[in-house]
Amino acid sequence: MTMTIEEKKAAILDTLIQAAKDEGAIASAEPDDYHIGETMGWYRILSIVIDESEAYEVPMHELGLEGYNPDDLLKTIKAKQAA
Repeated sequence: MTMTIEEKKAAILDTLIQAAKDEGAIASAEPDDYHIGETMGWYRILSIVIDESEAYEVPMHELGLEGYNPDDLLKTIKAKQAA
């Protein structure tokens, strides 16, 4: 069965969201400047997805983001700045 363009776009978005969550978690575990910058990039991507999903009334569970808080990625950055 061939996927429609809408199904393909949804699959791409699913992959992007999962990669952002996974890579953001990996990067946020490292407190050096490079990984802080990388974490901020993943945080921004996830924040945009969440903001847009709210604007278009797409439930978080449809995007695999139910209960997910991108602010958790910033804990390492905040800890480094506090030190």
